[in-house]
Amino acid sequence: MEASKYRATFGKLAVGIVIVNENVERIGIWLVISRNILKWLFTIIFCPIFIFVAFSRYKQGVHDLIAHTYVVKHSTVK
Repeated sequence: MEASKYRATFGKLAVGIVIVNENVERIGIWLVISRNILKWLFTIIFCPIFIFVAFSRYKQGVHDLIAHTYVVKHSTVK
C-alpha cells in the first residue's frame, strides 16, 4: 500500500502519515520492498539501533536513511 496512491498502510493512514521520497513524491514498489526488508533486517539483527531515530535530524530510522525516504504528515503532501 505504501507504493499506492495513498502512500501508506492502513495504520499510517489512521494516524495521518505517509511515506515519500526526497522530492515529496510517491515511492515505487521496489523501494517499498527494499525499505521493508531493511526495516525487518535492522529490527531482527540490530534492534537497539532504533534508538538512533531519537537523535536523527528528521527522526528517520536507518532503513529510511538508506532508502532516502521520509515519514511525513499527510497534510504536508499535495
